[in-house]
Amino acid sequence: MKITKIETIRLRSRATLIWVRIHTDDGLVGLGESWFGCAAIEADIHDRIAPALLGQNPSRIEALNRQMRPYVGFTGTSAEMRANSAVDVALWDIQGKATGRPLYALFGGATRDRIRVYNTCAGPPSCCTSGSTVIGVPALLIF
Repeated sequence: MKITKIETIRLRSRATLIWVRIHTDDGLVGLGESWFGCAAIEADIHDRIAPALLGQNPSRIEALNRQMRPYVGFTGTSAEMRANSAVDVALWDIQGKATGRPLYALFGGATRDRIRVYNTCAGPPSCCTSGSTVIGVPALLIF
């Protein structure tokens, strides 16, 4: 399996959010996200990260993470860290899809039976307030 395309998605209605989709030649697509300073994150993904990852095997997640940090001690600015994080999430999403396992199983197994969902960074959708139900799950908003 090889990475064939890396794209970013931004919505005017959620200007503080950015999503990254990583496509593979097997037809799998991994989804990652980040927030704040989206123009800088988007530029970093397309200018620095995509050229390094295109054609690579997405299952080599830790090796690809090392490639995104070009030298020992490099962590970059917050934009680079957020770009790396979004790509990392997308790579793990591909790994879960490729193996047919949920991410919690890849990370060592479930630690609880359920968890409440919350929104901390993007702001609430207009239909959502504390105590309401989103996709069938009681929502808790923290600001």
